[in-house]
Amino acid sequence: MGGEYPINNVKVELLPPLGTSAMGPLDWIKSAIGPGEEAVATFRLRADLATTATVGVSLSYETLWGHLASELGKALGSITISRAPTSISISVEQSQVTVGESVIVKGTIMPAMSAPITLTVKDPDGATSTLCTTSSPDGTFRFTVALSKEGKYFFIASFEGEVKYEASTSNEVHAEAKPSPFRYAAVAICAIVIVAVIAIQLKRRRVATPRV
Repeated sequence: MGGEYPINNVKVELLPPLGTSAMGPLDWIKSAIGPGEEAVATFRLRADLATTATVGVSLSYETLWGHLASELGKALGSITISRAPTSISISVEQSQVTVGESVIVKGTIMPAMSAPITLTVKDPDGATSTLCTTSSPDGTFRFTVALSKEGKYFFIASFEGEVKYEASTSNEVHAEAKPSPFRYAAVAICAIVIVAVIAIQLKRRRVATPRV
């Protein structure tokens, strides 16, 4: 404080900026501050909303002669509150299954929170579809996806973001649906049957052909 005389009963009251809430007292009191002495008032706030807001305080004190001086709503500057970044990682429990079976796509969003998660699925033909779920409070989530076509499927998880958190997109993972082994067995059996039928017909023809 500047001046030639001390001031007493100094009180500073913080006016919480928009988008914040107090995590402690909003007023600071010091019994006396001498000429040229510096004092630091510290306040704890929690950021609740992404915004830019003005920081203001109200100041009051008593002069050496008991006169009360005050200044209400003094602007000190502004603060910018940014949304917290997020990240998502996913994996597939089985990279290869048989057509018609399902795979589990599991993942985690950080920071850990309950949040809406969208899984985009790209099938072997290039068509896309989406599945939605909500992550658990520990940030984990999982999807069960049925692979109805033969070929590779690709998966990406995403979070659209909200007032406190930025949007994010996961890494891409894939799984492959292989044809059923019974399909090849059925084809082989059909081939054997066809060959057998042809062989029987040829044999009958030979038997039926008269000798000269």
